[in-house]
Parts: sequence; C-alpha cells; structure tokens
Amino acid sequence: MTMQKTGPVARKELCFDGLFPWQEKVLASSAPRIIAATSRQAGKTTLATMLAARYAYNNPQSLVLVCTPTLRQGKMLAEKVFPLLDLPSKGSLECNLTNGSQVVFVPDSPDAMRGHRPHCVVLDDATSITEETGFLLEAYSASCPEVSIVLLSTPKVGRRGFFYRIWSSNGAWERHAVPAYELPTISVDYLLRAREELGENRFKAEYMAEFVDSGEPHICESYD
Repeated sequence: MTMQKTGPVARKELCFDGLFPWQEKVLASSAPRIIAATSRQAGKTTLATMLAARYAYNNPQSLVLVCTPTLRQGKMLAEKVFPLLDLPSKGSLECNLTNGSQVVFVPDSPDAMRGHRPHCVVLDDATSITEETGFLLEAYSASCPEVSIVLLSTPKVGRRGFFYRIWSSNGAWERHAVPAYELPTISVDYLLRAREELGENRFKAEYMAEFVDSGEPHICESYD
C-alpha cells in the first residue's frame, strides 16, 4: 500500500505496539495486493483494523472499505477502529476522519460494495465471503490496479473458493502464511490437544495454515 503522510491529521503518526512479526511485516509492506493465510488466534482481525485505520489516516480524501461475512463482525471491527483514530463510535459503521478520509464497514454483499469507489479494500475472514463477492473482488483486482486490496483468513474451507483461487494463482499478490508454531502465544501443548480434538485435516487447516482437501494438504508457502 502507498502511505502518504500529508493532510490535516491530528497526530504525526499512527503507531501500534505489541504486534506479532507477521503483522509487522504486512503493515510495513508497500504491496498493492496482499493475501494472508493464517492460523486461528493469529491476530488477523486486529490487523484488519490497523490496516484500515492507517490507510485512511495516511491518505487524505481516501475511502477504505472493510468487508466482513456478517454485519455483526463489521460492527465488532468498527468498534476497534474508532479508538485507534481517537474518535467516538456511537455504533456507527462509518468512520469520518478530519483529513477527509472515510472507513466504511459493509457485510458480505456485492450490492453494498458496488455502491462505493474505494481506494483500499480489506477483507477479514475472507474464506467465509460468498463467491459472488469474491468474483467482484477479483474483478476489482484485475481492472483497478490503483486499489489496494488485503485478504485475511484462516484457510478453513480448503482448496475451493476465491481465497484459494487467488492464493494458488500466478497473480502479483504478496503472500503470507502464518502457522500457529510461529505465534509465541500458542504453546506446543495447546497444539497437541487441538490436533487430537479436531483431527488431522481440520487441525492443518485451522492451525497450520494449510489448504486441505480430500487428498494431501496444500501447504501455504510464504512469499515476500
């Protein structure tokens, strides 16, 4: 993403503390297309809020669209974005900054997305997004190279859907794989219990960042 630090903003910089290394790497990236396949509890929703807030903060007169599978998830993200920008939420799904930028939270709805002309799109829990919305995002990616797009999800549905299509494509996406063993907050004992409770394939999908189908799992490799 391109981060321009100009315009009437209240503070000189938006800073975030206590991040995982993979979150820091994504935040530091200037790639216009980013896709991250992560373990559970990797902080992808937290990262989605940070990305949305920072893009709007650093790019005056911009529109950031945050898409979630449900309205409830969108409200939860909105409640986290407003404090990052020192703004009261009041239950709103639209965050208006003093620099003219706006962050809008929409549920999984192609019609809702078509009503906006975003400069940046962030999808949280992207594997739960419908195929219709996925096709719209793929069209955005192909026809609007100036729009920054970030897709974040656990690869829980395996080798199907638009999230997997983008991950496995030859497109110019920066890919990040985040298995649980890279997260200091998840212990080996916890993972052993999770493997026993979930079974091998589901464990690989939800904790090892692997795209699993009826055959062998597709291991998520991480690319810079």
